[in-house]
Amino acid sequence: MLRHQAQLVEKLEKVGSEQQDINRNERKLQLLLRIERSRSSLSMKTPRSSDLFSTLLIGVDTEKEVIQLDEIVAVDMRNPVRVGDHLTLSGTLTGTPISFTTKVLEIKMVGGSNLYECSLPDRMVYQQQRAQFRLELGAASRAEAIVSKNERKYRGKIIDVSEGGVSFRLRKGVPIEVGDLIDHCELALQPDLSIRPKIEVMNVKPVVKAPNLQQYGVRFIGLASSDLATLKDFMRETERRKLRNSRM
Repeated sequence: MLRHQAQLVEKLEKVGSEQQDINRNERKLQLLLRIERSRSSLSMKTPRSSDLFSTLLIGVDTEKEVIQLDEIVAVDMRNPVRVGDHLTLSGTLTGTPISFTTKVLEIKMVGGSNLYECSLPDRMVYQQQRAQFRLELGAASRAEAIVSKNERKYRGKIIDVSEGGVSFRLRKGVPIEVGDLIDHCELALQPDLSIRPKIEVMNVKPVVKAPNLQQYGVRFIGLASSDLATLKDFMRETERRKLRNSRM
């Protein structure tokens, strides 16, 4: 029995590790796509110079998992970037510092300018801080958000929830935008357990692995004390259940 249990734990840890890798890759691609859309300048450090250069992230290929950087101009140095170089890039995303390292895989000539095709970063440092505990709901969760706008209802899976807000996914094309204040929202946490907050849409992001979906991050602007107590109990019991299952 002990030998069987040890083998089971080893398999579970391997599955958990693989799932974390997938989640991290998806998160990195989401951040890179946001940097690309922002068109904000990135500071680049190369191994061939002590100077900092400026570049733009102009492409993210989610299938090949590579990124493309715009050409840089170096007055005192010829070919400051070469294939095989490890580049350190830093910048901000909506005011929050972000940095990562990437490897140059290929240098292409496009329209008379160099384009650097680089690997997906192994890790990214994004210094965003969360003020509250966030409960991530796994694939087995049936929790749903039902959002009403212009007398129409839109349903989608809840991804995570905290005492201050929730993240959920809806199909692409739903007429809900950043800044919308929505009075009619139901969060069906379990088949027999729901809360009804008023919400403000804070961000809308593409879902890399599911291009027909978008992920909405919202904050609660109105939540009854009874609903808050229900939410706290749900989060506490879900976390306890996760801990019990992890020990089995």
